[in-house]
Amino acid sequence: MSRYSNFFGDYHPVVVFIYYMSIFVLLITITHPAFLLVSLFVLLLYSLLLDGIKSLLKSLVYMIPMVLFIAVINPFFNHYGETPLFYMNNRPVTLEALLFGVFTGVLIIGLIFLFKSFSRCIDSHRFIYLFGKILPTISLMITMVMRFMPYLKRKLSAISQTQATLGVSVNEGRIKKRLQSGANILSILISVSLEGTIDTADSMKARGYQLKGKTHYNTFVYTSRDFVLLVSTVILDIFFAIVVIRGSYAFEFYPRLTEVSFNSITILILVVNCLFMGLPIIVNIVEEVRWKLSRRKI
Repeated sequence: MSRYSNFFGDYHPVVVFIYYMSIFVLLITITHPAFLLVSLFVLLLYSLLLDGIKSLLKSLVYMIPMVLFIAVINPFFNHYGETPLFYMNNRPVTLEALLFGVFTGVLIIGLIFLFKSFSRCIDSHRFIYLFGKILPTISLMITMVMRFMPYLKRKLSAISQTQATLGVSVNEGRIKKRLQSGANILSILISVSLEGTIDTADSMKARGYQLKGKTHYNTFVYTSRDFVLLVSTVILDIFFAIVVIRGSYAFEFYPRLTEVSFNSITILILVVNCLFMGLPIIVNIVEEVRWKLSRRKI
């Protein structure tokens, strides 16, 4: 599959949004370590297929220390648990708190990669389509923020390259010179950003923003494949709702770790979880194969 192929993002925004919200709810609801590890593996695989190994490793370099930090710091503030490892200031540092810190850190990584793939599938245009009628001001503000950070990054790179040709660089010279160069580049970036903000405001006014009687136009149409994906998502949501209600996959960290056992039910849940989390990967692979077969017929 092509590195930048993301056919899953071509599905109807409502269906894609429902799918991602379902995954988000599952991640924060089910606390079983095996469920989290399988989910994280699939999310990392999807990120690998979308962005490549280099981008994935670059992200993990920053995230793994975060997991270690949370794992180490949590036992010193959370003293619950029945298995003390050692005592500090007459307070126990427990195994349960340590493992819960690891779990929390891994969960945060999973959520980061989930929203990273979400941003690849739901761009600003689709986000406005989803919430433009319900929350017009908030949705516009969120989409502008989503656009603003990449915009600043591109402008900063362009300004830095231009200033480097004039001998202004934060990578050369003494500390004082680097600070002066950085301040100069930052000043230019702020000026360009303010100018861009004024242009955006003028453009919005010229396009009739906040005028009464506006109509909405969209290019998104429900198709049979959207219906199939929606039905699949709803069925899997019902399956996991039953799992949560019956407690078939319950796991507790406090006061004592729940014993992890694998039987036919837990294995079935893991397999279904893998399929549910991997729906975007399956869709991308199927669509990629269909695309290549259609090209051969030309």
